[in-house]
Amino acid sequence: MLKRRAQLNDLHKERRRWRRWRYRLAAATVALLLIGCFRVQILVALAFPLILEDRRDFAGPVVLLHQSKPDYDEAAELYRAKVATQVLIVKRLPTRSEQLGIYGSAEQTDKELETRGIPEPFQEAILCHDRRAWTFARVLAKWLMEHPGDRLTLVCKRFESRRARFILNRVLALEDRDRVQVCALADPVFDEGNWWKRKEGQLDVFANYLALLYSYVNGDSGPSGPDLTPLAYVRLADSGQ
Repeated sequence: MLKRRAQLNDLHKERRRWRRWRYRLAAATVALLLIGCFRVQILVALAFPLILEDRRDFAGPVVLLHQSKPDYDEAAELYRAKVATQVLIVKRLPTRSEQLGIYGSAEQTDKELETRGIPEPFQEAILCHDRRAWTFARVLAKWLMEHPGDRLTLVCKRFESRRARFILNRVLALEDRDRVQVCALADPVFDEGNWWKRKEGQLDVFANYLALLYSYVNGDSGPSGPDLTPLAYVRLADSGQ
């Protein structure tokens, strides 16, 4: 009798175990079907936490976070729409690639703007001592202090706009935060609607998630190392340091 009862208990346990596995399998199947049906919507939603668009289109100077053709085109469009009263050109220390002549330096920015119809009197150069976003924000904070009546439009990449606003809110004084609006400029070949279809878009989303997380966790981690000249870089490499 005891043996019979033990066999029945084992049978009931096996049935319950199998029932649980069936439920899990059914739930996994439904989840996969939902992911398959709503894959595009899920991927689009995945990019939205990186985007913050707070454009209010108030008139004032425009500052470009990057020197690239889409940024120049956007600045020219804002200038023609009379939203940009001036374009601030950020002069950073040249990278090693720029020092070696591989890439054009920021000095070309004024020429690019002039070819798009923005004359030199409407351009102003401001110096940024390194290429970090936190230093860039401090340069803008200083500029705002020196120009209390002006408001800025910051043009940046679309998937870095959330991080840009986060850093601005950390660096700017409370009363100056509303004086800067962020223009989240989409890449010419991908945006939140198709980023997963191109390798560049996948890398951009991944890199900006890492950068945003790092900024949330560590804040301003301090200045970067010195930007060496090509000769100093070669000497450093030869020394093995």
